[in-house]
Amino acid sequence: MALPSWDAPGGMQQYLVKEKLVSLRIEGIQQAMSEGVPLLDVRAPEDFVDVHAKDAVSVPLYTPISGFSPVQMMRRVVYAANGMAGTELNENFVADVVAAIPDKSEPIVVMCDSGGSYEATATSGLEAKKSRSLIACYLLMQEGYENVLHAEGGLRDWARLEMPVVGEDIEAWVQKAAMMP
Repeated sequence: MALPSWDAPGGMQQYLVKEKLVSLRIEGIQQAMSEGVPLLDVRAPEDFVDVHAKDAVSVPLYTPISGFSPVQMMRRVVYAANGMAGTELNENFVADVVAAIPDKSEPIVVMCDSGGSYEATATSGLEAKKSRSLIACYLLMQEGYENVLHAEGGLRDWARLEMPVVGEDIEAWVQKAAMMP
């Protein structure tokens, strides 16, 4: 599955603006969750194990590169040269979400590390900031989910505001998150 461009005409960003995707601040997410709205964490599985918002459901948008084609091998090398583990779009992402949350009319909040922004703001400059959660929102809306909500600020804001988190290595994640822009 190939994703359309983020900011090109007709791209994901324009779609999210046109469809009026709602971004919730942390307080709104907490309220929605208290009403039974599921929180979908689209970060990598190992990141979810390290730390996640209490009661979040994990369905990763990206997974480790699994094949051994020449292109996949080259991508692994490039990622490794930059000190990163290579990932690719999870081809089963939508199916995995449907399995976890089958009712497409049910509200769903989508979260990643930083949240991103689909509109330009005073802090983001002239361009919006693409994120895993925004890409996931786009894919779910395209799949027919009717009430997709975006977690503004992502897990970083969630943790910064001292909302409940659980995981195996919370302290290491907090230190790592503090170093990210």
